[in-house]
Amino acid sequence: MAEGARRPGDRHGRNAGDLAGLSAAFGTYWIGSPWGVAARLASGVVSGEILRHASYTLLEATAGFLIGALPAAALPFALRRLPTVTAILDPFMVGGYGRRSWHWRPFSSLWFGIGIGSKIALVAITVFFIVYFSALAGVPRSTRGWCKWRR
Repeated sequence: MAEGARRPGDRHGRNAGDLAGLSAAFGTYWIGSPWGVAARLASGVVSGEILRHASYTLLEATAGFLIGALPAAALPFALRRLPTVTAILDPFMVGGYGRRSWHWRPFSSLWFGIGIGSKIALVAITVFFIVYFSALAGVPRSTRGWCKWRR
């Protein structure tokens, strides 16, 4: 079989043997061996290191969600009574939402540093726009009868 040709059933043209050969050629510092990665994963699970890292990830995700979702859910209700302010803010909100999350990553690293703050800010920015536009679409659709019933 020609070099670089795909093997039947191999999605990316590489298999574990190819990766093991690359790690042997370049050293395990740059390309880990598959067995070394599996052993490291197993030791992390047994020692609880994976659980510790997962707890930090959940903390960052939860904090970012709360920081982004709470103001985003309240803002459309406040803007409902201020149509001029809504018309002014709308192009900026659409422009911010049009950016992909990886566009925000360099800015969040510069503004909030490399630590946990930039990760929380990235989640908060992403969640803010999703919740804001969902709430903004839902606020005018609420019926007057439902609003009277809530009062």
